[in-house]
Amino acid sequence: MAIKRFLYKIFIFIPIPILMVMVSYFVDPGNLFGSNNYVRQLSSHLASGKNILAPDSNYDERLKQIYVIESMDKPKDIIVFGSSRCKGINQELFSGKTFYNAGVSAASIEDFIGLYQLFYEKELLPETLILELSAWILNPKNELIHGDVPTIIPAYKRGIARLNIPVKENTAYGNYDSGDNIWEKRKQLISPYYFQQAIKKLYKYKRIKRNQTLFDFSFT
Repeated sequence: MAIKRFLYKIFIFIPIPILMVMVSYFVDPGNLFGSNNYVRQLSSHLASGKNILAPDSNYDERLKQIYVIESMDKPKDIIVFGSSRCKGINQELFSGKTFYNAGVSAASIEDFIGLYQLFYEKELLPETLILELSAWILNPKNELIHGDVPTIIPAYKRGIARLNIPVKENTAYGNYDSGDNIWEKRKQLISPYYFQQAIKKLYKYKRIKRNQTLFDFSFT
């Protein structure tokens, strides 16, 4: 009888973690699993020179920059590299020049190398490259690593190989393995915090007008 009660409890509670995983995967508050369409569309608008108020700001910024660069068809006169502190630098400061801000949150020198390599490979190097140097960027002991970093690491490694710069050993950049990134994403499916964020996202979009979707960008 005790075994039957035990099995009964198991069968009752098994659907709960399965439901949590499904909600986390399909709602995807961090745009980790089905983000490509969203980020690609966002990037396409940015590459065409539009200023956007995106309905969902929680996405892989480095992936966005990769897609923007892929979508560009000609070089910009001025490009900015930097952290989130550089995002206030905009087209209005450079009248008569084409401009793009390639800033990413918690930027590092490694991000700069990776982004530069992507522009180099597409033959899109600008006339002027502006670097915003937050205090940590030039600190050799900087351990500030943003969650999006694995996305840019392949380009970073191609860049340092071309420049003949040694890889930083024992760092997220030097020890990167694409399999690690896949595992890190999958772990979010069993994360209580990620599930909570999924519920918050559901509540947020429930309050949005019914005819608006994730892809209804506002242009400024």
